Amino acid sequence: MKKAFTLIELIIVIVIVSILASIAAPIMMGTQNKAIKAEAYAALGAIRSAERLYFIEYGEYASVDDFSDPNNALGRLISPGDLNGQYFSEECYSISSVSPLRIGCYPSLSDPAKSPGAPIVRTWTGIYVIIMDENGNIWEYPARDPYSPEPRLPHPSSVN
Repeated sequence: MKKAFTLIELIIVIVIVSILASIAAPIMMGTQNKAIKAEAYAALGAIRSAERLYFIEYGEYASVDDFSDPNNALGRLISPGDLNGQYFSEECYSISSVSPLRIGCYPSLSDPAKSPGAPIVRTWTGIYVIIMDENGNIWEYPARDPYSPEPRLPHPSSVN
């Protein structure tokens, strides 16, 4: 009667588990990258909707970036903390142009105190600057310096 596993059996199990882990890891990273982008897209869409409401009422887009201030145009349409998600905080989002409207998401500016997943985004090899226009078109650019406090914003029209 056999009471224990042999060394060969243990090695075979370890090899099988390591093969499964090597297959699962890239799949999980791809899912996380999709979640990061989905959060940015959703927040940019919320800002775009607030901008469109402002445009309907005043005939121009609001040019403020402080979404948490209830005394400014967008602060009345977006409640404080609404843009703080798992990966990005409201500091990431900026209105880069109002004519035409360009809203940007800069992952390197995310505050870890407000976004628990910010360190994940900072080490994410695919850090992008994500831009949305008034029509909902989205452009993604690799960030030149992910830790720079002043990220450079290429103009979306320069993309092929």
